[in-house]
Amino acid sequence: MAVSTAMARRGRPDSKKLLYWDKVPPALVYQPEDKKPVLVDKSDYGTISDGSWSPDSLWIAYSKPHRRGSNDIFLYSLGTKKITMVSSGFYNDNNPVFDDNGKFLYFISTRYFYPSVGQLDQRFNYYSTDGIFAVTLKADEASPFQPQSDEEKAADEKKDDKKGADAKSAD
Repeated sequence: MAVSTAMARRGRPDSKKLLYWDKVPPALVYQPEDKKPVLVDKSDYGTISDGSWSPDSLWIAYSKPHRRGSNDIFLYSLGTKKITMVSSGFYNDNNPVFDDNGKFLYFISTRYFYPSVGQLDQRFNYYSTDGIFAVTLKADEASPFQPQSDEEKAADEKKDDKKGADAKSAD
């Protein structure tokens, strides 16, 4: 059984449960207060090697390898004991982490493919393929990446915005 000390320190908001993974068979397990291990998920294609607790300690986010060698992101509910797939398919997604308020799930994904030709040979090189992504966890939560209007505000609205900004800076 392999227990990561980084995982043990990171994300145990209520400090009553321990999240760890076992290498034989590759599985993600948590141990509640009664000290009886509970199987979260197992993998047929490799080791589950990351995971994090939600701030309310009711959810676990983790990545699991699939048959093509990439990872997908999953959520596990301790209340319903159900697994929900967050990402799937072509990309390699890993290291999911909840934000402090439980509104977003951040993860690293290999989604950028910017080929460049090498100077000494005719091979393509891929640089900076990883990016940080966010998923909203509540349907009514606004996306942090939603488009904003580029229309000019009326003069009255600009004054109101200025007053609001001055009030915020005074606080």
